[in-house]
Amino acid sequence: MRKRLNEEPSPIVSLKVDHQTQIDGKSFKKGENIESNLKKELSPGAEVRASFDLEKMQNKAISIEKHTK
Repeated sequence: MRKRLNEEPSPIVSLKVDHQTQIDGKSFKKGENIESNLKKELSPGAEVRASFDLEKMQNKAISIEKHTK
């Protein structure tokens, strides 16, 4: 199930990121540290567009794209 969140102000949604999640169209490599890569790719408070599915009561990120104005 995919849902679009269009609310003002933008909602904050926690997402589980794993090696299948794509950031700006790029996948993580096996053995790559997800947390350090996310810190490198996204600055704190960055606005992003994300698609996610609900999996085992968690929001699992499918893809994350940096939001450009």
